[in-house]
Amino acid sequence: MRKLRIAALLCLLCLLTAGCSKEENVKNKTVTLTYQEKKYEGRYTGLMTDGKPTEGTFSYKNGEDYLTYKGKISSGKMTGKGTLSTNLMKTYFTGMAYTGIYKGHVSNGKANGDGSFEFLSPKDFKGCIYKGSWLANMMNGTGRIDSPIEGDGAFIGHFDNGYYEPSTLDSYQTIGTFVGPKYKVSSRAGSYIENNSEFFMTKDENDLAASVDTSLNFYDVLKNPDKYGDKIMKFSNYPVLNSTLEKDLFIKDLSLILIGKPSENIYVYVICLDPVKNAVTNSNQTVYGLPLASSVYKTNSGEKLKVLILAGSFLKHE
Repeated sequence: MRKLRIAALLCLLCLLTAGCSKEENVKNKTVTLTYQEKKYEGRYTGLMTDGKPTEGTFSYKNGEDYLTYKGKISSGKMTGKGTLSTNLMKTYFTGMAYTGIYKGHVSNGKANGDGSFEFLSPKDFKGCIYKGSWLANMMNGTGRIDSPIEGDGAFIGHFDNGYYEPSTLDSYQTIGTFVGPKYKVSSRAGSYIENNSEFFMTKDENDLAASVDTSLNFYDVLKNPDKYGDKIMKFSNYPVLNSTLEKDLFIKDLSLILIGKPSENIYVYVICLDPVKNAVTNSNQTVYGLPLASSVYKTNSGEKLKVLILAGSFLKHE
């Protein structure tokens, strides 16, 4: 009878433990992890369940290549949320493949959430850095790409599935780093543009009638543009001193126009998000626009002019 009881207890114990998993903590154990459809053998520190890594830190290094992941693992793959640092990541920007160094959050092994990416290839983008939001290994949401060369400009604003899709305000902010005089959009002007993007540019000057303040003094605005960043200005019958058509900037054509009256030391640099074909040098224009900032414009002869940066709303050939 005693033997039967012992046998019954052993059977019960087996039934109770049959569904249990064996867990242990390991340090620097050699395991294999799959990333971007490739297997990498490295060192793992963390929790093992039934002999398989489930949550911890995985590190791989081979020559200059490296990969460090901290988070959950299932079936040899990154799963759930974690953080990743690697120079093996591939992403796509404007439809082209790029490889580089990623540091940031991941979900199921793909860049997701906030992270940075330093471009390693191709050569024309090497050293550029994207910082911002990610979704499934693609730049998606708010971010910016900066060039490693000072003064080379930055893509600032909204990205959609690996493409730069700037809002009106994004465009003005980015232009301020790329072409012509360098500037930063004042906070008041930024708020105005976000709430009135239809004014940049309009095809009918009557659309602006209720928003124009003709009492503004150029010199006051030049001195303190942020104070007047919610006022549309009007410059009547001003000569065009220089006009440039920038083609295919952000996949569109832009007009960059310098108007002014040198005898009065008045210079205005007008940024038009649509091309203005009749605003040629030596023509006269009536210009409406929003003051964004003050800056310095360098002429072809090297002369430096203090200019008011204007977001163009409407231009009329006189």
